[in-house]
Amino acid sequence: MTGSAVAAGYALLGAAQIAELGAMIPRSGGQYVFSRYALGEYAGFLVGWSDWISTCGTTAAVSIVAAEFAAVLSPRLEERRPALAIAVAVAFALIQWRGVRWGSVVQNATSAIKAIAFMALAAGAFLLGSQTGNTNAGGPSLPTGLALLTALVLSLQAVIYTYDGWTGAVYFSEEVDDPGRNVPRALFGGVVSITAIYLLMNLSLLYVLPVQAIAGQPFAAGALAEAAFGRYGSTIFTIVVILSMLSAINAYHLMASRVLFAMSRDGLFSKGAASVNAGGT
Repeated sequence: MTGSAVAAGYALLGAAQIAELGAMIPRSGGQYVFSRYALGEYAGFLVGWSDWISTCGTTAAVSIVAAEFAAVLSPRLEERRPALAIAVAVAFALIQWRGVRWGSVVQNATSAIKAIAFMALAAGAFLLGSQTGNTNAGGPSLPTGLALLTALVLSLQAVIYTYDGWTGAVYFSEEVDDPGRNVPRALFGGVVSITAIYLLMNLSLLYVLPVQAIAGQPFAAGALAEAAFGRYGSTIFTIVVILSMLSAINAYHLMASRVLFAMSRDGLFSKGAASVNAGGT
């Protein structure tokens, strides 16, 4: 819980800075735009291409994870995981190609479904799970000194990554009505929403599972689902993960295309990539 609160504070501080930049320089393209404006083309080149390549790589990785979890739901997909991963990535790319409105509708829908799924999981834990989380008997002893600091830093890396993506609004700054008002609202609203959902999940974990059952658990939410929903828990957890992955894939497509567009418009890639189709893509 402490790590979650610290990461939330970190994200809010970052949101305050990015919101100021997004309102001052309302151009689509994410951090590339700010880097090029402040430090010149060389810095912009490095930041822009690093951002674009890493986002494309993450899109591929998340598509693979989604396919792997789909194979858990349906073993018949086990041999088709690579093809399924490619199909998912391409399907969302085609949605983006249709136009901004299509991409926006899909993003809003998948994000809402994901948020509802996590809240339902947490609510189910409180309603159906037994209160055993306050049982500390036999729990692991806490490290001290350097070992505690190292554990805290490592855990914060994972927690901060959970909050990652809160900068998404600045990738679309020039496409937003009244960016000086709405970009900051989107940034802070996103961080606050993620914080609420994440802390709720942590509270439900601590309510249902003792600390010793959470420690070392690769999928703590999976253990939570099994404790709350019994034999259906694993299926419910798998569905929640897949929904999360699909929403992320769509968002990565939205963000990566804006970075490439911004760099191309500034002459750091082919000018053809700066063209916009009838749908606004």
